Amino acid sequence: MKSRQDVDDAICALTTAELQALRRAAKDHARRFRRKSAGRDWKDLLQQAVVRTIAGDRPWKDEVSFFQHLLGVIRSIGMKSRQEVDDAICALTATELRILKHRAQSRVRRLGRRATGRDWEDLLQEAVVRTIAGDRPCKDDVSLFQHLLGAIQSIAWMWRESYKNELLECELAGCGETSPVEQFARPADQDKVAEVNEALLKIKIAFEADIIASQVINLLPLGFTAEEIQAGLGLSKNEQGAVAKRILRNARKILS
Repeated sequence: MKSRQDVDDAICALTTAELQALRRAAKDHARRFRRKSAGRDWKDLLQQAVVRTIAGDRPWKDEVSFFQHLLGVIRSIGMKSRQEVDDAICALTATELRILKHRAQSRVRRLGRRATGRDWEDLLQEAVVRTIAGDRPCKDDVSLFQHLLGAIQSIAWMWRESYKNELLECELAGCGETSPVEQFARPADQDKVAEVNEALLKIKIAFEADIIASQVINLLPLGFTAEEIQAGLGLSKNEQGAVAKRILRNARKILS
């Protein structure tokens, strides 16, 4: 773990771009917890992340940059800690475990061959592992049981879409060959493709600190509808609308 002096030095060494990314991440997280924030805003959230690091409540590991550490702390505020998740897993009742098993079995049956050989145990295990790793953090006001039910559903949806995308890519590219689009595109078309890819990369970089917006941006080029993205990411209509407005507003600035 880093020392207090290391933390102080790292705070001073944060670049303007990193500070802007931290500000965006704090604003995004504060919006998601607006109803429970008791009047606190993104500045309070960012300050809390720094204070927790200095106090040692959220120690900064040697192998992680200070910028990445603060991003992780910001996103974890309002979420269950690793210890709380571990305790909640141990506290799951036999009835809750049976329900989770039944939900996972039901989802895998509906996936059929799209599960690509994975079974209900793989699905449930992925939901638990992603929760422990922080990829799918569990909110403080949500029981682990309810959280895992939702995680099982959204992970099964992503398995299905991943299968569809892999199948489509295989068909288009001849399972490893050059795709027809790339093979027959005129030079002018290829230039346009390069411009679009460059613009998309700029937008992705701009939203690196915004987890939800990044996921939406990654799914949009794959042909998902707004309803599918909303269901897959577990967003409410209001959250989906807010994310869409945020992406459009910032994309116009980037591309103007």
